Amino acid sequence: MEEIKNPAPGQEQLAPQAPAAEVTPSNDGGDAGKGDPLDAITDLPSAIAEAKKYRGIATRHAEKPAQAAQASDPAASEYVTKRDLQLANEKQAERAIRAAGEEFDQNYEAIKALYVNRRGSATPEDILEDLKDAHVVWKSRQPAAQGDQGAGLATITVPSPSGKGPVAPAAKSGADDPRFSGPTTPDQWYPKKTQ
Repeated sequence: MEEIKNPAPGQEQLAPQAPAAEVTPSNDGGDAGKGDPLDAITDLPSAIAEAKKYRGIATRHAEKPAQAAQASDPAASEYVTKRDLQLANEKQAERAIRAAGEEFDQNYEAIKALYVNRRGSATPEDILEDLKDAHVVWKSRQPAAQGDQGAGLATITVPSPSGKGPVAPAAKSGADDPRFSGPTTPDQWYPKKTQ
């Protein structure tokens, strides 16, 4: 084969090849046309490599059977498959979650990327629950709204014990509590005797 100098798009440049092994018919006392040409191959490894190369080229360019293409076409099948039922359930769950709110509808593709089939796909309700779980994951990964980070904590009130009115929080003063007083000397350990 000759090497292509300026290959067109889609053509690959062929490397120069070694000459193929010589095949000469043998005349071992039989008819001239009855000799086996495979017996005359002198360079066996190069002949095997060449055969593999041509077999690979032939399988790459072979026509695919038309029957396989028809089997993958769902409209051509007269039976409803399990996959068809799953797709119908997924579409029904998608319609339901998009109708659930504007946030679901606007961010459906991002939520769908986090979807994991945990409950199965037998019913649209199972798929809907998994999509809601994916929404929770998606929402947790979104940046929080900028604002006062402690605003939610400031509104917490102390619960009142049952039967009583609201209780004010206790004052946190270390001077009132004897457990938190400063160090004492041994003569202060015991109360003074009064007379």
